[in-house]
Amino acid sequence: MNFAASILYAMSSSVLLAIVLGFLRGGLTPGSAVASLLAGMAVAIFSLWKGRKSFAAARRPHGWEWFAVGMFAWFSVRAFLWLVTIEGDEIKTVVWNNCGDLSLHLGFIRYLANGAPFWPDSQILAGGKLTYSIGADLFNSLLALI
Repeated sequence: MNFAASILYAMSSSVLLAIVLGFLRGGLTPGSAVASLLAGMAVAIFSLWKGRKSFAAARRPHGWEWFAVGMFAWFSVRAFLWLVTIEGDEIKTVVWNNCGDLSLHLGFIRYLANGAPFWPDSQILAGGKLTYSIGADLFNSLLALI
């Protein structure tokens, strides 16, 4: 549990720092992406180092609890791991309902990675500011920049 929390801390702190650097520099750059991701890694390492004593006495799952954990993992992998595959120059999806949403997310990732001025304009509404929560897309654009 501590490891999962540290990953979430790393992602959220990377995104927050990227937003601050995006406002200061006018957009995302490869340097700000590296700085944001390194800061997120530092937060994750600190949380793992600091939190190892606080979760030492946590009770481990037993019996049917392991079955529930396994079923959750299996359904999570089935639902999220197979959503998008890349074959050559084509991006394919298993579930055809995701086609509209997938292009929106890929568009936001590319738009932010190409140095969109902060706060970015909406890609859906002409002339409007972005009101969509871009946390995961901003993190993926940081990864695309490096």
